Amino acid sequence: MEGARLRATVALFRDYVPSSKTNGSASMPDLDGTLAVPPGGRVLVDLTAVSCDPTAFANPDEVDIKRPLDSYIHYGWGSHQCAGMDASQVAMTAMFKTVFALKNVTRAQGGGPGGRWYGSSPGELKTLEGPYGLTLYMTADQSTIFPFPTTMKIQWDEE
Repeated sequence: MEGARLRATVALFRDYVPSSKTNGSASMPDLDGTLAVPPGGRVLVDLTAVSCDPTAFANPDEVDIKRPLDSYIHYGWGSHQCAGMDASQVAMTAMFKTVFALKNVTRAQGGGPGGRWYGSSPGELKTLEGPYGLTLYMTADQSTIFPFPTTMKIQWDEE
């Protein structure tokens, strides 16, 4: 969960619809003060940035495996919670237990399938700067972008 909190690419758009209580534009904190959002205005909520908010996370740039599970929001919340959250958490836990049990895990060196790799070493994670500062990930043949990493390969010792 800490890895996903610190490095995931999770963001969503929300359109501002004033309620009878707000009656017009809303103000939101911005890096330079406040930002006015007019009715119908669209806001990008970067859940990874929010997950590093020091008012919500003590030592937000550090890995803390004892953080309360209910503090993680990158799977959404309430009616907007990801339907696959439980399966994803089980899969991530199994993957990390398997990978970190391997001996001498390192990034892969040399060529990819058939002795070649598209543009760089297979141990390199291929990323692009996406809109609004988000990170996008390239597929191995660099023909498509994907929201999750797919290209960094690892190697390890069998014994």
